[in-house]
Amino acid sequence: MAKGKGKSKVHKLEEVADAILEMLDAGTIPWRKPWDSTSPENGVTGKAYRGFNSVWLAIRGFGSPYWAGFKQWRTRKCTVRGGQHGTTIFIPVMRKFEDTDGETTFRCVSFRTGTVFNAEQVEGENIPTVEERDHDSIEACEKVVAEMPKRPEMHVDPERAYYIPSKDSVHIPALGQFHTAEAYYSTVFHELAHSTGHKSRLDRDLRNYATHAYSKEELVAEFAAAMLCGHTGISPAVIENSAAYIATWRKRLSEDKSIVVKAASAAQRAADNILGVDKPQA
Repeated sequence: MAKGKGKSKVHKLEEVADAILEMLDAGTIPWRKPWDSTSPENGVTGKAYRGFNSVWLAIRGFGSPYWAGFKQWRTRKCTVRGGQHGTTIFIPVMRKFEDTDGETTFRCVSFRTGTVFNAEQVEGENIPTVEERDHDSIEACEKVVAEMPKRPEMHVDPERAYYIPSKDSVHIPALGQFHTAEAYYSTVFHELAHSTGHKSRLDRDLRNYATHAYSKEELVAEFAAAMLCGHTGISPAVIENSAAYIATWRKRLSEDKSIVVKAASAAQRAADNILGVDKPQA
């Protein structure tokens, strides 16, 4: 959080709370994830997989959303690498029916199976790739991440952003998947803030936090991210997303503003931990 002139932190925290409440009252659009993720689709035909296949392929652990059968990949002059195992999909068998009025309909009467391979399992010159935006990194933000003491392991996940306490690892989509560079770093700061709760750092209670999307820990992480965005000068670009992110807290924040102060106090310690501030000023 940027340093103030002649105002206490408590005063500034109350102003932040009021500003967020005002934005929520003004009808800020619901928060949406600030990165693009592509659902599984056929890398040759371009058709999206649907139903069970869409879910099944999405959780197979591959970074690419593109899949195709062995022979289909060959039409793109791509070959499946030796030793790779395919993934079974279910293809509906449709039958034409004609009702008494002469109208024709098609219904699924059974399923047959097929085998597909992810784009990461093939080689060739025409392998489809997800187009990413060409964002420039932000030096001030990179410096914060690089210089965080005892930083957790950082991994790329093309679909989600999250922190795993048991592995002390942060997972986040690549910079080019985000709508803006500022949105990327704001999300990185949010997940790094969660990591400060690890027992080797500030030792907050992170038990089951991931299963409760609107737990106090989420509020702590979002406030810490906002503070770090202010520290690095990118807060104007992400303040609306931060406000909308905690929209579900609207009622509780109105009834008890101490929640804001308590969460922000914990968030300040988290931000200080990320910045390597051993003895923050009172």
